[in-house]
Amino acid sequence: MKRWLIATVLMTIIALTMFCFPNPKQERVMVFPKWKKSYDLTKGTIESDAHNGYVEIFLNKTAVDAYVDVEPMFPAGAEVFKPLYRDT
Repeated sequence: MKRWLIATVLMTIIALTMFCFPNPKQERVMVFPKWKKSYDLTKGTIESDAHNGYVEIFLNKTAVDAYVDVEPMFPAGAEVFKPLYRDT
């Protein structure tokens, strides 16, 4: 009984440590595998003063009309990908 309690406590400590202190390299990785296949609204990078850099805007078919018309709400299933590139 005592061994099970010790094992459970150790496993809990290990799990909490892994959850609270993730690998910093993994935090920086953001992968959107389908964004380059979406509709390219900007047809390349454009300068953005609001972002202090350059952006591209990719949309799926559901999001195009709402984005172009500056709608306050997007329809369900709309996807907007906006990669930001630093101004160098």
